[in-house]
Amino acid sequence: MIFTTSSFRQTTLASVTQPLRNSVLFLLVGIVLLTNLTSQTAAASDASQQLSSAVRKMNYWLIGDAEAEGWRRFLMLNVLETQVAKGPHADIGALKMISDRFHSGASGLNHPRFVEVREAIDQQLLSLSSTTSLDPAFAISEARGRYRKITVSVMAEQRDAAVEELEFLIRHYRNHMPSRDRANLFYDLKLDEVKATLGSIEFELAPEVSVGKIDSMIRDLRDQLDDIEAKLDALPFLPEPDETPQPDQPPADQAAPGDSVEGKLQETDGPSEDDSQESRQDLEKRQLKLEKEVQELRSKQRQVARDDKPRRDRRTQNFRAFLRLEANFVNASKTETNPVFVSAAAAYERFVRTYVYGTEDNLQEDYLKRLSELDKQLGRMNGPESRQAAGLIGDHLRWLENANQAPELVNTFRFRFSQPNAIFSVSSSLINQLAARPINDSQPVRQNVGGRLLRGNLQTNAMTTIDLVNDPNQVHASIHLLGTVNSNTYVQQGKLQVFTQTNGDIEARQSIYANVGGFFAGEPKVAANFRADFLGTTSRLRLVNRIAAQQVEKARADGEAEAARQAEEQLLEQVVDQTEPLIKDGQEKLAERLKKALTESSDKLPEIYLYSTSDRIVGVARKDSISTLAAGTSPVDYGVRPQIAVRVHDSMLSNFLEKTFAGKTFTDSEIAEQITELFGETPKALTGEAVEGEEQPEPFSITFAATRPIQFEFEDQGFSVVVSGRRFSQGNKQINEGLNIILRFRIRSQNGKLQLIRNGDVDFSYPDEQRTPKVVGFKSFLDGRLNKDLEAQDTDVDLPDNLLPLDQVELLKDSPIAKRLRLVQFRSENGWLYIGWNLAPEYGYDPSWIYDLPGIWNEATIMQLDSSFTPQPGQ
Repeated sequence: MIFTTSSFRQTTLASVTQPLRNSVLFLLVGIVLLTNLTSQTAAASDASQQLSSAVRKMNYWLIGDAEAEGWRRFLMLNVLETQVAKGPHADIGALKMISDRFHSGASGLNHPRFVEVREAIDQQLLSLSSTTSLDPAFAISEARGRYRKITVSVMAEQRDAAVEELEFLIRHYRNHMPSRDRANLFYDLKLDEVKATLGSIEFELAPEVSVGKIDSMIRDLRDQLDDIEAKLDALPFLPEPDETPQPDQPPADQAAPGDSVEGKLQETDGPSEDDSQESRQDLEKRQLKLEKEVQELRSKQRQVARDDKPRRDRRTQNFRAFLRLEANFVNASKTETNPVFVSAAAAYERFVRTYVYGTEDNLQEDYLKRLSELDKQLGRMNGPESRQAAGLIGDHLRWLENANQAPELVNTFRFRFSQPNAIFSVSSSLINQLAARPINDSQPVRQNVGGRLLRGNLQTNAMTTIDLVNDPNQVHASIHLLGTVNSNTYVQQGKLQVFTQTNGDIEARQSIYANVGGFFAGEPKVAANFRADFLGTTSRLRLVNRIAAQQVEKARADGEAEAARQAEEQLLEQVVDQTEPLIKDGQEKLAERLKKALTESSDKLPEIYLYSTSDRIVGVARKDSISTLAAGTSPVDYGVRPQIAVRVHDSMLSNFLEKTFAGKTFTDSEIAEQITELFGETPKALTGEAVEGEEQPEPFSITFAATRPIQFEFEDQGFSVVVSGRRFSQGNKQINEGLNIILRFRIRSQNGKLQLIRNGDVDFSYPDEQRTPKVVGFKSFLDGRLNKDLEAQDTDVDLPDNLLPLDQVELLKDSPIAKRLRLVQFRSENGWLYIGWNLAPEYGYDPSWIYDLPGIWNEATIMQLDSSFTPQPGQ
């Protein structure tokens, strides 16, 4: 008589593990696509920038290394990438844990790439821990007394760091670049000249009493003189006193009470004695004294200028040489974006800025002025001018960082006003809609066991899902298989058949940890549990059945344990066989994409990190720079949970355009080319083309503002584009004054189509308080041209269904999933754009969807909204 649960082992488990394979494949494809967005760009503060550069080079070096997965796990590189992307918002505790790993002394950590990251982490920890205040106003006050003079040793240290980076660049390219290409690049960069210039420089600081210092002292005295002039003008006119006493009047030296000069001043509308006003005589005396001091300072300034001229001439000569050589790096960066090159160029630029500011005549005076301007703009951050104020604050922070000043203040401002400006997420429900696989399998059992034929059937019911785990520093996804196995079998023993039933639970799980720089997989875990039951025999004799039941019960525990053990071994083997090749293949594909992403120009992509919650995979992005800020606020939770959610702050788009347009001059044809590249087409009114019924206009040019040249604004369920020009020319006409051009748009649903439409006339504003008739006339000209026959102009632009460009993006063209996505959220408020999609069911309508579409204008929404948003006639 035989009892066995080994009937489970007869199946190959292919029906169980194939869906697991499919789920792993789906998740890896998603990770590869997400990490294609990666870019650790130069972060804002100096410490953040150096850490970002070091991690970028390390990731580039690790690509293709056999030990890369082990290093990623041991050094917590997923967590490190998140902290790098967070910049001033980095978690100090997490950085300390990572630092401990880099300082552990493990074999291989003495490699220069690891050493550089370790030192950069330590520097970032020092920088973050020195930020003592999160209140910007208090930080400004504290910074006033913390001016740091740039010494010769600081400049020499920056120079040596730049030389070290250049030497590493040379060694790297000698090992990884063909000789001809390398020779051409080295010639273009003039590397020998760069190294020679850096090596021969002698650092000379400005004298304590410099031309610039004296100039600021003169300005202070002039301010005092202006104050005296104002006080003199405010004094009342008094007649000359009559020295002949009147009959009832005391002598002049015995003035009656209330009849003194002070008393008469009190009777006038002028300042009283309580205002601590000086007499005219005292004011004039002090005025002469100050004017004499000014003359003495001017004489001293001329003498200092003569004595300091040789140093200033050498400084100018060095500066010109540095800029000429720096231009070579800028030109090469258009095609050469290897992280090693980017790091060397940044180190050279950092030294040049340190040298320029360190040898400046009066850096402290400029420092105090910048702090005053920061204080002024801080007061505008909560008002209607907050976007322009943010742009000016970014410019002042850039100056402070270039001048190696007030790192605590810089970190405080960036912590408060440069938060992530894009967040995107995918829900676990959508992931499992696409990746989960049910298993319903029935197989016949026919197996020889101990010389006896075991027959019957095996039924498998299971499900593979992707479970997400809360992890704020990386994506933690668990591929999970859970199911049951049931078998009904019998063994023929002579004329007797023995019937048994086995019920089993099986489970397999494998974790994958990922971030933008790569991923690694945990060890798979499996479990199986079985219970066997004796069902009876074909014998009608009770004794036979009782004996058979006793044998089954006697063998039950060992049989169940052995069956579970063998099942777990086979299940583990099958899981490893199915997933290991997929993981390896995914890592190879990711390495290719990562290498391409790491060699993209660092100003193209934002800083990104990924993390997971129990119900979503979230990507967080921040696009800022040394001279721009990101978002000052966080998006609002409207209670809508789209399966795919995108939140974009208007600073994301504005900052993307900053480098292209800020302070640069474009002709009309160049503007048209840029707009076409960005948006696909350009309205005729914004090009140099003739409008119907008019003559061909002369070509014009515009010099964009240095701060916020093109500003996007997401407000009032629409959006605006503000183009800020600071100089205009057309033919022989030139206007050297500022003018802002404001275009407003909204999205309309009409006849089942989405359209982008103009929301009212093109508007204008003057950035400067004073304006000349010339700029007012130019505004009238633009007004007439851009708003001429507005109703007759074809300004509507058709948009793709659901705002998904299925025909334009290669990844979406043949995607059946993308075609099933339906827009369920679209709103534009308080600087944020909210977009969300759900996956439509293949058949029928899902009433559980929540629609939140106030930004899509139609008859219903127009009636619901305030009258101030009512469209203009004809729109």
